[in-house]
Amino acid sequence: MRFLITATLIVLLAFCAAPNQSAYAQEGPKTLMELLFPRNNNDVKAKTAKPKAQPQKARNRTTTKRARTSENTTPQGLIASPLVAAPEKSPNAKKILVVGDFLATGVASGLTATFEFSADVAVTDASNGSSGLVRDDFYNWPTEIGALISAQQPAIVVVMLGANDRQQLTISGQREEVRSPAWLIAYKARVNALAQAVTSRNIPLVWIGQVPFRSQAMTADMLTLNDIFREAADKGNPSSAFVDVWEGFVDETGKFVERGPDVNGQNVALRSGQINITKAGYRKIAFYAERTLNRLLGATVSPGQNQLEEASLPPLSIGPQGVDPNLERLAPIDLLGTGSAANDALLGATVQPAKRNSPLAGPVPAGRIDDLKIKP
Repeated sequence: MRFLITATLIVLLAFCAAPNQSAYAQEGPKTLMELLFPRNNNDVKAKTAKPKAQPQKARNRTTTKRARTSENTTPQGLIASPLVAAPEKSPNAKKILVVGDFLATGVASGLTATFEFSADVAVTDASNGSSGLVRDDFYNWPTEIGALISAQQPAIVVVMLGANDRQQLTISGQREEVRSPAWLIAYKARVNALAQAVTSRNIPLVWIGQVPFRSQAMTADMLTLNDIFREAADKGNPSSAFVDVWEGFVDETGKFVERGPDVNGQNVALRSGQINITKAGYRKIAFYAERTLNRLLGATVSPGQNQLEEASLPPLSIGPQGVDPNLERLAPIDLLGTGSAANDALLGATVQPAKRNSPLAGPVPAGRIDDLKIKP
């Protein structure tokens, strides 16, 4: 009887505590403990409810505010220092006039960066990208250079030409192939004419050599042109010079490379494709030419300024045995210390300083290190 009453109470309690049918169907079957001790449905919903997404507009505002705060905040102890501005060029600045083809245009930019902080040196770009020495009907450099020099009054003329000259040259109405004997003779004459047009005005000429290219045929042509340019620069004004930049654009085997060390020694791209040169490459060419340009711009030593005058030197007298009688000869010093008692003293003992070697009175044995006789 007691068991029946207990079972009836359990069923009644379960019926009273049971949720509605739809909620039961969603949550699944209940265990006996869940029926006897039901949980609050609000707590369950609060735990399982997904957090509400922040509105897009508010999130964007927060992000923007954080970005502005980070931009306007300077870490404590750090002071932002402005970049050093390049000085203005002096009215009497010495001009470097750069002429040539499209490679000369890049060289002018490299030289401009090189002398950016030098108020006494200015770079003027007078290059013509499509020009050369073969197509003088398009642009005649030996003729045009005179007017450029008169207008700019440069202290130095820098030339870089040749990349556009790998084409036939018309001689007496006949077309000559590149590097043929007749082509070479005519091309040398035009190179010399350009060099003469500069040096005849007592202006130093700095001719920058060509760089290698990916094409082996083009590289071979540039090597030939460099020989012509070097010869023309050597024939000109004694202040003129040829700047060879070839080694800066090849590897250890002499082959064309796209990457290599820049002026700071960092491995960077020096070439853009098989012909063009990057900004770092032009800066490297300018680095090669910088020393020569500084020398010609006024860093050269005046003739005889750094040389010893013969009158300031004491007269050289030679005795009967071929040795200056005023020469003080000393015996060679024994570096090993053999034969001396310097290492025989105990620690703490007082050692008398060694006497200075006295001059030798007798003749020096032949062949010894201090044998200073002048051999006939």
